[in-house]
Amino acid sequence: MKTPLHIIHEKIGAIEIGLLRYRHKDTKISLPARIVMDSNELLHCVITADTPGHRLMNREINLVQKDKDNYMYVDGRSPRVVQKENVIIVFIDIRKASWFVRNPKGSATSFEEKSFYENSIEYLFCRSVALWFLLLHPQQRNEFRKAIILSLEKLFCCAIRF
Repeated sequence: MKTPLHIIHEKIGAIEIGLLRYRHKDTKISLPARIVMDSNELLHCVITADTPGHRLMNREINLVQKDKDNYMYVDGRSPRVVQKENVIIVFIDIRKASWFVRNPKGSATSFEEKSFYENSIEYLFCRSVALWFLLLHPQQRNEFRKAIILSLEKLFCCAIRF
């Protein structure tokens, strides 16, 4: 059953800890992380490992969480990473999230998907551009805004011709 993002966020925030996984070159890396929710509906993963923060920037990231019989799997991208001393904060835009419940039946165990959330690529692209835009200097923002308007005007004129 497809679920609104805020319900998935509540469950992820309730579990609070998880395993952050990503690839660096040909190596799979897993790091323990503490999860903090944001009012902007971004996930913040706090990592206290000796990993350089730049390795996590713009990466495909998976987050796995377990709580009693509940399992959460989150697939996303990290548009921003902040590193302070030995603490790394990874911001994650959620692309897909699934909530599974373990159902023991006798000697066998099955997993039932309780709910899932899926985000469109277009939405992720727009959010990534918006976050990037906010990091720009005000003068660069004006130049970027003018370039976008010019591109949209050209696109609109081409669409009218057809």
